[in-house]
Amino acid sequence: MLDLSVITVTYNSTKVIKDYLDSLHKSLPERSEIIIIDSGSNDGTVEFIRERIKEDSVLNKRVKIIESKENLGFGKGNNLAAKEAKGEYLFFLNPDAYVQGYSLELMLNYAKENPLIGVVGPKLIEPSGQVQPSVRRLPSLIGAFKEYYLKEKNAYEAFIPQVKEAIEVESVVGASILIKKDIFNQVGGFDDKYFMYYEDLELCRKLRKLGLKVIYMPNAEVGHRVGGSVSDKKTKWLHESARKYHGIIIYFLLQLLFRFRKFLVWT
Repeated sequence: MLDLSVITVTYNSTKVIKDYLDSLHKSLPERSEIIIIDSGSNDGTVEFIRERIKEDSVLNKRVKIIESKENLGFGKGNNLAAKEAKGEYLFFLNPDAYVQGYSLELMLNYAKENPLIGVVGPKLIEPSGQVQPSVRRLPSLIGAFKEYYLKEKNAYEAFIPQVKEAIEVESVVGASILIKKDIFNQVGGFDDKYFMYYEDLELCRKLRKLGLKVIYMPNAEVGHRVGGSVSDKKTKWLHESARKYHGIIIYFLLQLLFRFRKFLVWT
């Protein structure tokens, strides 16, 4: 068995995948592999990856590409790769993310030394150097009310913990997370009823129910590009996932709460 499987789902990722591959060339542990699931890209993503790794002594024999003719979504694509993974630990990494320094090794060693850990998430940093909010309380109606009406910080929205050492949190962003394969299988992997969004929250919720810890590790750093247009399709996926996560009643109440808040701001 290998120590680690890096798992990534790509979809039209040509513009960002070079930095991803370059970072893994520098930081990939010895006993590891990379599994890339391509969800029907039409921009030459697969061809770009194959050309990039062709003469790379580090990546060439460690990268496995699985091509899908359809867009599988985040959860389903990652689950498919996890079934093929030979690593004791799984490192899910977005194609628009890139590992900095020895961060991957730090996360792996920390997880090995702490058996009660469910998942580890690093500090996420934008190319500009700005730290991204990557920790969140598990979202709830009460949390939304506290943050938006009682002005209690970090009760609902994602935030940046002001710490220098690893701490336990309720959830971490799924753009870059490390989890033991046995634990991932135990909770059934990512819930593929979510096409996009909320898969990471659902995973953290399941892990905490088992008594396992969700860890934010600020001394491990991963670069992550954010932005781009918010399409109608992405907005639809977000609302669909929110309904599935909360249930229709809580989702409806949250929408009322958000709309009433906007009304108060306007008036």
